[in-house]
Amino acid sequence: MMESMTSIAPSVGSTTAMGLEDDANNFSMVQTRFGIHDEDRYSTPKRTSSLPACGSTYEPECDDSLQPSIGMRFDSWEAGLAFYRMYAHEVGFSVRIWTQHKGEGGVIIWKKFVCARQGWRKKKPVDLGQVTQEVGRKKAKRNIKISRCGCEAMMGLKRQDDNKYEVVQFVQSHTHQLVSPSKRHLIRSNRESK
Repeated sequence: MMESMTSIAPSVGSTTAMGLEDDANNFSMVQTRFGIHDEDRYSTPKRTSSLPACGSTYEPECDDSLQPSIGMRFDSWEAGLAFYRMYAHEVGFSVRIWTQHKGEGGVIIWKKFVCARQGWRKKKPVDLGQVTQEVGRKKAKRNIKISRCGCEAMMGLKRQDDNKYEVVQFVQSHTHQLVSPSKRHLIRSNRESK
C-alpha cells in the first residue's frame, strides 16, 4: 500500500499537462491503477425515473362524480381523505397520508394523500437481529415486501380562508397496474378499521 502512495505522491502537487482519453466507460483501467475494488466504489444516489421500464402509465377510469378535481372543497381534511379513499377503492389502489404543513396554533394548512406505492423505500443495512434485554437472544426481523415503485398519483388539499379544504393538486396517472375489481376488498386502506 505504501508503494502505491509514493508513486502517486509526486504527481499530486504537479501541474504537468496530461493527455486525456475520451473513454468514459473504461473504469477498469482506473480500478487497476488505484487498486479500487467493486466493494470500495462509492456511488451517488440518483433519482430514477418514475415511469416503469416499459414506459407505460395507467389512467384509472371511474364515474366523474367519484373522481377528485382541482377546486373541489371539503369541510375538513378528514372528509377529503374519506373521499380520496372512496375514489381509490373504486379504481383499485391504496392510499396513505404523506405530508402536511401546520400553521399557527397547530392548524393544518396543507395535507397530501398519495398512492401507497409512491416514492422508494430506503435501503437499510441487513440486521441479523437485535439482542433482547431479558432473554439475551437475537430477535428475528421479518422481511418486508418491496411495494414502492415511485408512483406519483396524489391529491393535495389546502386550507382556505373560510376554514374549508380545497383540492389544489391532483395527479391521476399511476406507474403501476391497478388492482382488479375482484381483489379490491383486499387493499390495505380498505381493510383498515374506521
